[in-house]
Amino acid sequence: MAPKPLPSRDIVRQLLSYDPETGELTWLPRPQEMFKRRRQFLNWNGRYPGSVAGSLSKFGYITVHFQAVLFKAHRLVWLHVHGEPVPEIDHIDGDRSNNRIDNLRIATRSQNRANSGTSKNNTSGIKGVNAHKNRFHARIMHNGTAIHLGSFKTVEEAAKARREAAERLHGEFTRHE
Repeated sequence: MAPKPLPSRDIVRQLLSYDPETGELTWLPRPQEMFKRRRQFLNWNGRYPGSVAGSLSKFGYITVHFQAVLFKAHRLVWLHVHGEPVPEIDHIDGDRSNNRIDNLRIATRSQNRANSGTSKNNTSGIKGVNAHKNRFHARIMHNGTAIHLGSFKTVEEAAKARREAAERLHGEFTRHE
């Protein structure tokens, strides 16, 4: 699913402040012309400026609601800092709520998925290795294609095959856990 179109960088910078040390977005005071009524202007500016923008979603992302749309904070952070939206952003450390700019990088969908953790349905506890009929099967996804790496007697052999393939195919985006 394609991400929602982002507002302009000017709007984001007018409404939000970004702290690269913490990765937090905070609300800025809004000009009166953004409101239909003076009471709304006074209420909003008396309540929100300086407070952290967004909340933690059930998927682990910080989401920010403004202009009647819910945005993932890391997309707003990227736009705030770099000025241009990008199709895919990867959290280097795998923590979806860590929006420090040094933890965000441009990635392809395949690279982003390579940097994901072990599936909840995994039966071995090792990413890309599943137990089946007293054997351990290793596989890896690369550019949307599943690659079967073999069937092994031990989980260690399967894990080694998966680890080597991941490092060869995914490079810096490799995540083993």
